[in-house]
Amino acid sequence: MQDFIMCLVGAIDKRTIDKHEEFILNAISCITNILFYDVPTKQILDNEIRIAIFNSIKLYILATQNEEIQIETVRVLSNLSRHKVLCDEFVADSTFLEALTVVLDHTLRDLVFYSVGIIINITLHEDSREKIVMSHKVIPKLIDVLRDSNIEDMDLSKVAAKALHNMTMIKDHS
Repeated sequence: MQDFIMCLVGAIDKRTIDKHEEFILNAISCITNILFYDVPTKQILDNEIRIAIFNSIKLYILATQNEEIQIETVRVLSNLSRHKVLCDEFVADSTFLEALTVVLDHTLRDLVFYSVGIIINITLHEDSREKIVMSHKVIPKLIDVLRDSNIEDMDLSKVAAKALHNMTMIKDHS
């Protein structure tokens, strides 16, 4: 399984979105489906491969106008965010955090919903939570998401509220 995933990652890295959009979409979708089963209690991939996946696809959330690729990318990232080591990678990458923040302004509800899910997973870990709170951009964007989601979209309101709640769990080290 790990060799197959690395072949997919290598193939994605060799192609460009303008010439191979359909291939990239299908490869990312395949990775999404495999990562669904890669949970902390039953890991099928090692962290090195997860980090390679992250580095290969992370900027597809903004690098294309193809909404399917954007959604599949955040689904991959959401699955990866179930692993603490990857949450640490996410918050250490300022470019990725900036992209994630930009996505919170997107008009595509599913893209925003999955992105907030990534933030929820990141904020489950104290070190990652502190770093994402320190970014000073995520909290105002989450407040905007909460403000913009209305009674017709209670699910988005709930996840935005949960992410904001998780961010309040910073421990005082004094």
